[in-house]
Amino acid sequence: MTVTADPGESERRAYELWQDYLERARRAGRPASTYDRRMGEWDVRSVTMRIGGPGAFGWLAGEDGSRPSGPGVRVEVLPMALSFDPVRVPDEDVRVEEFPRLRGCGVPDPGGNRAVRITHLPTGTVVVCEDQGTTHRNRVGAMAVLRTRLLHARTRRDAPAPSRPENASRPDSGTP
Repeated sequence: MTVTADPGESERRAYELWQDYLERARRAGRPASTYDRRMGEWDVRSVTMRIGGPGAFGWLAGEDGSRPSGPGVRVEVLPMALSFDPVRVPDEDVRVEEFPRLRGCGVPDPGGNRAVRITHLPTGTVVVCEDQGTTHRNRVGAMAVLRTRLLHARTRRDAPAPSRPENASRPDSGTP
């Protein structure tokens, strides 16, 4: 799940939604973890998180799309790509970069854990993971998010276009 805000006041709303989703998951007994947080000028610009448990995608599917309670805030809910999903990412198709994890005000985290950025070269998709605790877990988390985004893009691309009924193009005159 990704919550993204336009610059400005929407950033505060994105932060509130992020905290709300984490709290709802905790109350429902679902595991929740934050993969990446991007700060804007005022608050959270973008946050990527995972909410797990049986039926988690169905539990969150209604949240997908723009939120009526906050213009400028978008919520994207994607099912997690699992090991049996047909998404294979060869090593030569990705560029993996590690960089210092930053705390508030741009100060490097002294713990030695590094954030991981993975770029899928054929599509240009970039994912970052920095909040999993260790560099190895950040790498695994970033790869999981990348596989999920690639699966979603493939599913959207391969989905049939919605069909239009034959009489849909004729305007209704209102007379029998």
